[in-house]
Amino acid sequence: MLLSKLTLSSFRSYKSAEALFDQGINYIEGANGSGKSNLLEAIYLIGTGKSFRTSRLQELIHQTQDKFSLEVVFYKEGIDHKLTLFFSKEGRRILYNETPYSSFIPLLGLIPSIFSSPEDITIITGGPAERRRFLDLHIAQSDPNYIYHLGRYQRALKQRNSLLKTHTTGFAPWEELMAVAACYITEKRIQTLLDLEKASQKFLLHLSEQKEPLQIKYSSSLHGSQKEPTLTPDFYIKSWADMRAKELFYKTTLIGPHRDDILFSIRGQEIKSYCSEGQKRCCLSALRLAEWETLKSRLGIAPLFGVDDFGVHLDARRTFLLDQLLQEMGQVFLTAPSFPNKNGRHFIQTTEGSLTNNKLEVKAN
Repeated sequence: MLLSKLTLSSFRSYKSAEALFDQGINYIEGANGSGKSNLLEAIYLIGTGKSFRTSRLQELIHQTQDKFSLEVVFYKEGIDHKLTLFFSKEGRRILYNETPYSSFIPLLGLIPSIFSSPEDITIITGGPAERRRFLDLHIAQSDPNYIYHLGRYQRALKQRNSLLKTHTTGFAPWEELMAVAACYITEKRIQTLLDLEKASQKFLLHLSEQKEPLQIKYSSSLHGSQKEPTLTPDFYIKSWADMRAKELFYKTTLIGPHRDDILFSIRGQEIKSYCSEGQKRCCLSALRLAEWETLKSRLGIAPLFGVDDFGVHLDARRTFLLDQLLQEMGQVFLTAPSFPNKNGRHFIQTTEGSLTNNKLEVKAN
């Protein structure tokens, strides 16, 4: 998996720009506000159909324009590909190898990507919705069936919630759809967290130098934390029936995958309230590295990996240990105001909405 070129048009601070990428680590440097994070955001958007900084794609349009486009040339499984993403007030669409699509959903899994940004802290400190969003996006990049069941569940949930506001009967058809989807979603989430926990522990022990074991647990809105998937469609349907009176009172569905949570802890203490800021950031780095490893295992190719504001939130020792790991991870994108050693590295310099691509040669001693 290799991104070779990205063309930006009216995206954030870039009215028109082109970035060329190296197969190893790409160092993106520049002053604050020069567009480093914007470039990383563009790469992430192409890989996932989402921004890691906003849910409103309208905010990504250059202030003087009414639409933006991103075009990427990439190499995958021995074949060159071209993908163009368009967004305007009228809607969104993509063009993949000359085939048009009217949504961004086909992007999921096409260019598998794991990116770490300062906003990741909400995975730990934010509400359950932030953690579910993180987990859903991770699974969706390797499992098209998960996308199908998640969409099916959300559409049926919307109909059920609408009924709860105006009726006292007629729930069965929607609950039957929700129950099957809920089982798939929950089982997949639980298994994925087991894989992420195992990999996260390895990476966190490396970054903390054998000091901090990480535990990750799935917390079901039906019956608390569990490791083994034991839920059935009938169990969900019975649970909704048992909750009917309470849900009619609150006029919303109170149990199901849309209410579940993820618990992160170290030595039995919840990270959210127990750990320092540095420990939280270290845990998040380990989690993102675990995502990369598990996704690579499932897909058989190395996903893209990116870090926005590299080294800002970790101490010097942990930054060094993280940098060691990144050297063996294929194509990587890092942003920072500057990188000290430019010898033999591929740099992209950002300056007020423009890009300069520099492949620097190794100097002889």
